[in-house]
Amino acid sequence: MDSARESSVVVAVEPPKPGRSPVDRRSRRVRSAAPTSPSSLALVAALAVSICGVGCGRAEPPPGTLTDAERGFYGAISSFDELFEEVGRIDLSKAEGIVLSVRPLIQAIRDDGELVVLDKLNVREIYVFEPDGSLHGRIGDEGRGPGEYIYPHALRRDPADGHVYVYDGDLLRVNRYARSGEYLGFFQLPLVLQRLIFTGSGRLYGYASTMAQEGVIGDTLWELDREGVVLNSFAPQSKNYTRWGASEGGGVAESGGYLYVVTPYEYRIRVYTEDGRLALEADQDSPYYVPPGPPPVEDPEVENFVQLQRYHQSWAHIRQVLSLGDRFIAVTFAPAGGDRLRLDVFDRNLEPVVQDIEVPEVIGEIFTRGDELYLMPPNRVTLDGRLANPSVLRLRLRRPAP
Repeated sequence: MDSARESSVVVAVEPPKPGRSPVDRRSRRVRSAAPTSPSSLALVAALAVSICGVGCGRAEPPPGTLTDAERGFYGAISSFDELFEEVGRIDLSKAEGIVLSVRPLIQAIRDDGELVVLDKLNVREIYVFEPDGSLHGRIGDEGRGPGEYIYPHALRRDPADGHVYVYDGDLLRVNRYARSGEYLGFFQLPLVLQRLIFTGSGRLYGYASTMAQEGVIGDTLWELDREGVVLNSFAPQSKNYTRWGASEGGGVAESGGYLYVVTPYEYRIRVYTEDGRLALEADQDSPYYVPPGPPPVEDPEVENFVQLQRYHQSWAHIRQVLSLGDRFIAVTFAPAGGDRLRLDVFDRNLEPVVQDIEVPEVIGEIFTRGDELYLMPPNRVTLDGRLANPSVLRLRLRRPAP
């Protein structure tokens, strides 16, 4: 629990000038975990030490890194193509003998460029593709035995040793595989998770967009050791969460030793240290973002599915939070009604960099590694009516000239 009392600061933004980016039209309310007056700081520090000892309490917020040259460069950008340049394509139709579903997910990219793709919609397979798009092999198989899974829901590669961790949302366990695909063991994990993440320092976290524990609306981020023991939990669930609104999305990204957490239910970015101390919190605004309204009153004359669908179409869903390059954070969200994804980019201190960028139509999710972004356009239908495997677009973040 943070011992520091939150303060609320309104950051005013000057009126827009001709030629300025939409970023300049934004204002945002920032909540820092730090009180603003020196006397309050001293009082809170004393209380923190008396209650929980040294090391508990507020954290220093991440510093800003944006240069004036970058502000000018990114401030003039208004489209996806201006923000990213295509640097390659990986044609997965070269992979003979497999047909991906309509929502495959790129979950890891190895140092040699191999792609690890999780296909959990129908076939429930984990594929490894060569950099040219040909099939290298599979990881695990469907089943309940050692090295098998029923519902592979999340996957991450440990950068320390290259091992792949696969979370099974049905069996509530995590399987571990060597780079070769050899099964190394598992640990039980009685948590309902949507994502796994390894930080640069080697710490492992699980993220839950709904209820990680049945019947408990608690934290969204859980630190785990390599045997599945829960070491810590933090990042409380959004106050907008309801059973009607429960959905997958949001997530956690790491940059500069900080964890950036967003839930699907409000456009609020919270920044934590790796030990769970809140460092910064900011509400974002967009003309395309509509927060969830009150859940509907159940109508016995209308099927619950129809009511649920109408409710979800009435508000925008945060889809992902991603690290981009060595200093930026990106957030994607689907506007109300299911329009194209929108993308916002922030500096580490949550200063807006580029906002309200329309993303090309994609299937699955976006994956980032360094300055590069990987996405899949929709599958093609062949002349004989078959669904062809998609290509993977490799894009690179544009940078201002030195």
